[in-house]
Amino acid sequence: WNPNDSGVQLRLARAESRAGQRDAAAFALQQAAAVSPNTPWLQEEYGRGLIEAGRDADAYAQYAKIVARWPRNVDALVNYGLLANRLGRNDEAVDSWQRAVSIDPSQANPNLYLAQILDQRGEAQAAARHYRAYLQILAAHPQEHLAERSTIPAILVKVADADAAVNRNSDATQGYKAAATFAEKSGDKSLESLALVHFAALQEKQNQLSAAAQSYQQALAFDASLADPRSAASDWFNYAQF
Repeated sequence: WNPNDSGVQLRLARAESRAGQRDAAAFALQQAAAVSPNTPWLQEEYGRGLIEAGRDADAYAQYAKIVARWPRNVDALVNYGLLANRLGRNDEAVDSWQRAVSIDPSQANPNLYLAQILDQRGEAQAAARHYRAYLQILAAHPQEHLAERSTIPAILVKVADADAAVNRNSDATQGYKAAATFAEKSGDKSLESLALVHFAALQEKQNQLSAAAQSYQQALAFDASLADPRSAASDWFNYAQF
């Protein structure tokens, strides 16, 4: 009777989605978005529907329209970056996430995504800046990021590695110790071992040989209780070189 009722199309899309009909849900969302082209949240609903339907290329095109129309929409910029990254458009992903962070520095996810992609590119110092921002956001809003606490030790190690690379040895020492402490509290012996091995390498560089030996030996003791022979072999190799 009224195919131009975007509210009904939206309800139909949600019903199709609950029934597992992702393509039908995306089609209903497309109709709703077409009826209300000036409603940003409805355009985003359509974009998310395309993602759920596995149509990344179509979702990328939809989010490109959204960020062109509403360039300060942070959520759209984050999703556009994720889709660009999936499609191998990494420069676009970086640009989109940087725009999101510049608009709202309190956003955790774009800082983390930027850090990860810059880390993959070998841009350790740039990655560390965004890892630090991500950690500061988690520290400021702990209750909102409880599920992400398990990522903290590995990120602290990466930041400490970046500090060690430019001889900020005091900061690196604090980072490795913090990583080991977080890992110990969460019962993650693998990450605690990782932090200790990296700390040992820093101690060796500073000619603190007795302390380095102790850190290596602590890490190897943790390795002995883990079912990870590859990591254990790597740690034994580093200790042998030491």
